[in-house]
Amino acid sequence: MISPGTRPGHSDAILDYIKKQTVIFSKDVNELSNAVNKINLQDTVSINPAIQALKKARIQYKRISFFLDYFYPFDGKLYNSPAKREVEEPFLEYEEPRGFQVIEAELFKRHAEKNKRYLKDELVVLKESSDDLLSVYFGFEGSDAQVLESMRIELIRIMTLYISGFDAPILKTGIMESLSAIESMKAINKIISNVEDTALSERLRAAAQYLRNPVGFDRFDRLEFLTAYAIPLEEALGKYIKNNGLELNTSKYLDYNGGNLFREEVKMRGSETNKEMSSLGKKLFFDFSLSGNHVRSCSSCHQPGKYFTDQQGLNRTLDNSRFLKRNTATLIYSGYQFAQFWDGRAETLSDQAHDVLMNKEEMAFQTDSGRHISMDTIQAALAAYIRTLSPMNSSFDRFMNGEKNALSEEQKKGFNLFMGKAACGTCHFAPVFNGSTPPFYNRTEYEVLGVPEKNNAQRNKLDPDLGRYTVYPVDVYRRAFKTPTVRNVQFTQPYMHNGVFKNLDEVMNFYNLGGGRGMGLKVPEQSLPDKPLHLSKKEKLAIIAFLNALTDSLNNIN
Repeated sequence: MISPGTRPGHSDAILDYIKKQTVIFSKDVNELSNAVNKINLQDTVSINPAIQALKKARIQYKRISFFLDYFYPFDGKLYNSPAKREVEEPFLEYEEPRGFQVIEAELFKRHAEKNKRYLKDELVVLKESSDDLLSVYFGFEGSDAQVLESMRIELIRIMTLYISGFDAPILKTGIMESLSAIESMKAINKIISNVEDTALSERLRAAAQYLRNPVGFDRFDRLEFLTAYAIPLEEALGKYIKNNGLELNTSKYLDYNGGNLFREEVKMRGSETNKEMSSLGKKLFFDFSLSGNHVRSCSSCHQPGKYFTDQQGLNRTLDNSRFLKRNTATLIYSGYQFAQFWDGRAETLSDQAHDVLMNKEEMAFQTDSGRHISMDTIQAALAAYIRTLSPMNSSFDRFMNGEKNALSEEQKKGFNLFMGKAACGTCHFAPVFNGSTPPFYNRTEYEVLGVPEKNNAQRNKLDPDLGRYTVYPVDVYRRAFKTPTVRNVQFTQPYMHNGVFKNLDEVMNFYNLGGGRGMGLKVPEQSLPDKPLHLSKKEKLAIIAFLNALTDSLNNIN
């Protein structure tokens, strides 16, 4: 078996293919620029050619995006960044929105023709960059192993981001973009393998054929695509890579030995924890001596029988004198988060344990140099135990692992709505369905939803909690909160950081209206789209049915 570093590669042939696709892409960007230039400020219909040109450019971009994102990530980010201001932490430098997603948002605004000047300025950058891409590739010497890993990562994007409409939420071109990406994989596979009759080739052909089915974005059967096409393709690609000695793993949060995206491929942070530490952590979790007055343990608020929540809107302080500031979130799957607490102020589970233990309102642990166990050990042990709270044994998990009767037809419909029309999957990312962002799951999303202070007839006042703004005081974080997992959401009520919604019906109604702004509240920083989802009562019930299918059995983790 030849090692990835010494195996003869196909970089010249691969680069030739990428160059051809880049030339087409550059032409499409120029056509988009021309279409924007022809927008008539007095003619709303003149926007339509620009929208069609944007669709064409986006779809062609996905022919080369796997290559750019892996080998030239700066250039990839230029074209496809989120349409919102982002913050580079901890330096608090703003990254202004740019690229196709910004253009999409502007083209679909009311009286979009009046945004012509802004659109032209944005396209100057994209046009110059796309015209110059061929020179960027000069000297490329990527190995076959690297190219195949870039394809593997692109498959994760397809399964989690593209088919959900994450980066084209209004255009809804995600299915055609997925097809474009698969077609490039077919071409690259042919170059590397020199044959077209391998198992991998067949899986690529089958996936492409299914994506060509013209059913439309909202009606696309994502569950069938994942189980019958994408996952088998991912497994075939992994087998091909392994059999040919081309294994690489440049991300510490992905484990290709897991098999596929829905079978332990995404790694927990600190997953190397040993059993002795987790066993100690479990004992400490139920130990009342960790609180200053010996009347509270971790399990007092994170109760195993209540899916490691307390099922209260707000719990009380240690001395029972007042309510705590925020709702008690579940600890299940916390190991898959890149930040802890609603405001993300703790980076690790160990940091979170320290914060809670030393908080006078929650535990007020008294440090004592005469103890037989150090604070560092207590933190590490609690973190180790919490990382074991990841059963992945729900009906949904069983279905994704081959138990075809594990989901009802309503739950299947609910998954497709969750990942499609309802856009839930654009924030609650598969497979853990939290805010850890694919494809590397190495950062956490914070969203401004416009959550009301109370859920009453008026609902005319925003909750005053400023969220992550109290950690990093920048405008985009004002009232921003971490996106939690919706696994086990059936039993982790009430919902939101303030526990304002007592059931999932209320949650669905809130999102269906378009969050706080959709309800008529003034939320200038809202990152959640404020347009109504237009979900019917049956559709909302189907989504709730799917969410119920994410409920784990706690028998093995209590």
